[in-house]
Amino acid sequence: IVAQHETELKRWNDLREYLLTSIKNVRISESPYVRMLAKEKEKAIQLGDLVREHQASVAKIEQELPFIDYWINGFSNSGCKSLLLNHVTPFLNDRANEYLSVLCGNNATIEFNTKKILASGEERNKFNIDISYKYGSDKLSELSGGELRRVDVAILLALGDLVASRALSPIRMRMLDEPFDSLDASGIERVVDLLQTKVEPRVGTLLVITHNSDMQSLFEKVIHVEKFGGISRIVKKS
Repeated sequence: IVAQHETELKRWNDLREYLLTSIKNVRISESPYVRMLAKEKEKAIQLGDLVREHQASVAKIEQELPFIDYWINGFSNSGCKSLLLNHVTPFLNDRANEYLSVLCGNNATIEFNTKKILASGEERNKFNIDISYKYGSDKLSELSGGELRRVDVAILLALGDLVASRALSPIRMRMLDEPFDSLDASGIERVVDLLQTKVEPRVGTLLVITHNSDMQSLFEKVIHVEKFGGISRIVKKS
């Protein structure tokens, strides 16, 4: 009888433990923190997948960096730009100074270069234009309006010649828009002399645009153009 009671008591104890455990599990499953924890775990899994994707992208970019750096350096000032500019600067220097000698009476020179020396003495690859006036400033920013205009005309004509020299077919014309701005009578005379003695024989046809009617007497052929209703028309040739 004692043994039977002990067995029955053990069975009831086991049942009690089972019921207590079941109640505890039910309470846990109904807790809002369990659901929150499950959501956070799901987010952590998603973030882990995202991190692995980014790590793969970073690894791919790191493999491509040497190729990207190659092209960046190739097209930087020290790459193709420097090579091309070094090739054309002698032509620009010769042609611009040829024109400037007429405009300034051999009192100024232009130098195109691809190097700039910093105050520290360090050399940098940078396209630069140096001006040297025998009786004036050596900085573009300090030139007078007339001096700067003469330099501009010489540079623009030299650049035009450079473009024409690289064209597949001859370019037998130049067009200048208001080349006499900021020039006094002496400056205008020198520009006209340059156009007639240097530019026109070299290019063939020269077209000069100006709003100053006083310039008509300086050219053999004059075309008068007026604008009507936003449209420009030729009104007279002389």
